[in-house]
Amino acid sequence: MENLTSKIFSKFSLGSKATQSDSKVVKGTPDVIAQYVYQDILFLKNEIKKYNELTGIFTTNTFYYKVFKILEAEHVQELHKLKQKFEYESKNPSFQRQLLEMYKRNLQDYSNLMEIMKNNYNHGIYESNIVNYRLGSLLSDVSSTNDISSNRNSVFSSNVDRTYHDDLVETTLSNKEIADQITTDAPDTLLDPISFNLFSDPVITPSGITYEKLHLVEHLQKKGKFDPLTRAPLTESQLYPNLLVKDAVEDYISSKQVSFGSQRL
Repeated sequence: MENLTSKIFSKFSLGSKATQSDSKVVKGTPDVIAQYVYQDILFLKNEIKKYNELTGIFTTNTFYYKVFKILEAEHVQELHKLKQKFEYESKNPSFQRQLLEMYKRNLQDYSNLMEIMKNNYNHGIYESNIVNYRLGSLLSDVSSTNDISSNRNSVFSSNVDRTYHDDLVETTLSNKEIADQITTDAPDTLLDPISFNLFSDPVITPSGITYEKLHLVEHLQKKGKFDPLTRAPLTESQLYPNLLVKDAVEDYISSKQVSFGSQRL
């Protein structure tokens, strides 16, 4: 039987991607290498579960949990079909080669899911930091205004400043709450499957899936030229603007702004 050489990622960390130094070279027949790849699959699945325990992302975005379970089911079915194809002849060299390739695809599926989960969670943290920064700046500015006003030794002036302070904070918080509520209430068809935010510049792939262009192009540049969900070959030149979805998002936001009293986001 032919000997193969393959680099297998044997370590996956929550904080960083696997790199060249994280991999080890495995030499041997396809059945030997397949065992290493399968162990990496089990390890990465466990890391995904740990990541959920750490972030609660399966609860906040049930889509990820559904995708994880679908991948598990599809991989089991794929293995069953492969065994049936070769009439459960596990020693068949062709079976072992195809099993190895299947395991590699399975491993990549879980790796892609993990990366999308981390990107979305980190994006949420970034947004939260921006909101906290802006709110902190607002409170600092209002505090400075109140300090200046307090020197006037006027009870009436002090009350006005306090009311102004409360109104500014309340307005900022309500705008943030409205923006969050608009996204929360949005139909799934108006949310980017990578970032789970409302579409701004939606594009559609040959597979019929719509993505936010910025996130999809970033995926194609950093991860490879394939559709994140279907894994079908994909290049940026194959993307077309989804004007129907873009119009639908604009109509949805307009209707929500009216229902919330036309408050500016």
